Amino acid sequence: MSEQIASALQDKRRPLVEKSVSLSLFASDVIAMILSFVLALITAQIAKDIFLPNIYTKPFSDYRHIYDLYFIWMSPIVLFTFFTKGHYTQRVPWWSQVQSVLYICLIAFIIDAFTRVALGMSFSRLLIGLCWVYVFFLSIIGRQIVYIFARRKGIWRIPTTVIGDIDTVKDILFAFSSDHYTGYNIRTVILRDRDDKEFDIAAMPSKYADVEIIREKIDYKGHIKKNLDRFYVVSMETFRGKERDSLINTLTGSDALYAVVPPISRVSLFEMEPRYFFGHDIMLLHTRKPLARIFGRTLKRTMDIIISGSALLFLSPIMIAVPIFLKLEGQGGSVFYGGHRIGRMGKKFNCWKFRSMEPDSDHLLQALLDSDPEAKKDWETYRKLKQEDPRVTTRTARFIRKASIDELPQLWNVLVGDMSIVGPRPILDDEVELFGDYITSYHQVRPGITGLWQVSGRNDTSFQRRVYWDDWYVRNWSVWGDIVIMI
Repeated sequence: MSEQIASALQDKRRPLVEKSVSLSLFASDVIAMILSFVLALITAQIAKDIFLPNIYTKPFSDYRHIYDLYFIWMSPIVLFTFFTKGHYTQRVPWWSQVQSVLYICLIAFIIDAFTRVALGMSFSRLLIGLCWVYVFFLSIIGRQIVYIFARRKGIWRIPTTVIGDIDTVKDILFAFSSDHYTGYNIRTVILRDRDDKEFDIAAMPSKYADVEIIREKIDYKGHIKKNLDRFYVVSMETFRGKERDSLINTLTGSDALYAVVPPISRVSLFEMEPRYFFGHDIMLLHTRKPLARIFGRTLKRTMDIIISGSALLFLSPIMIAVPIFLKLEGQGGSVFYGGHRIGRMGKKFNCWKFRSMEPDSDHLLQALLDSDPEAKKDWETYRKLKQEDPRVTTRTARFIRKASIDELPQLWNVLVGDMSIVGPRPILDDEVELFGDYITSYHQVRPGITGLWQVSGRNDTSFQRRVYWDDWYVRNWSVWGDIVIMI
């Protein structure tokens, strides 16, 4: 009888990643390796014929020694490294995957080139460089294709139960919503708050509208054993003593798939490294030395100058055309509008935009808010209007606002150092108090043309969620993070 029960429980379980998906991901990387070598060979040959016809006389296809194909020998090592990083067996967040693949390909290129030089091999630097560049891009593209097919076949998304307090649950829901590749399909949320704090599912991403919310105390052991096909995300901060030990014993004893969220909310995790103690259930998170930040901030400013300067030059035809169309449609006031915004260290600056609103038209907004309770609610929650703004009166103005073209003059703010390409959204004087204690984080950096809020939800999220994202960006700033946001 016990064997039948064990068998029934086993049938309910599912792997974290289906074997077919793991094999498909591995196969896509193998194909990427093969295609990378072929494409690099062709590209290098074409580049050689066009730009360096008199330097390389030996055709790239004329390989007389097996060590000329050293890239082929390196590929299994790279694939094994991908495997050890959990790329085929774990649900690694997408941008962590991209960063990991980029880092591994860079290290592989360095080892590949160094080994060839050390052993005196004859090789084309262009060919080797192109090989690993192609590996990076093709492996990323291949994995996206596998994930798309796996989602369509219904073998990627895994039903998930989240257990924790309201604030942690909110963070988890937004985190899972922003990453389409981990595949956590939240079915049930079990809230552990001791008070009657309100949990508004309508304020969460719309995909969670039908999630089951459980607030009363439940039998965790029975719930887990009945739902062994699920992945469990548990906030350990809400459990204490024997109750915590019982939950962990149930999860591990049932061989359930689970992850824990440690009690480290608002800690800058990207600036910390884990340290483990063998034989003990203890982990320390050490802060990294800030020396890298000095180099990173210098690199960030250099990137700002190069990108803004190049963009101003490249987009100059658009920046000339927009004022012409605005004036042809009768836009009032000057072409440019320099509204006062709060910048780094609390200093005010003129944040330049193409004028899309009629001058002295705030009374139109106030009239709308007074007459439309829904619009007033949207403004108080999001500091944005979901309907058309009455202060915007021309078609060109509405278009440039919708396409964010009205913000192109802010490239000048970036060039002169008032703003950055990436950073918190510039705020008004009356928005400072809405930031509360988080205004300290805002003051530490230059505001940006784009930022974490814009790519994470923008008009579909509350102003307080925007404050959270701006604070998170400052606490966890990195050059890699800026690159991710720009992409």
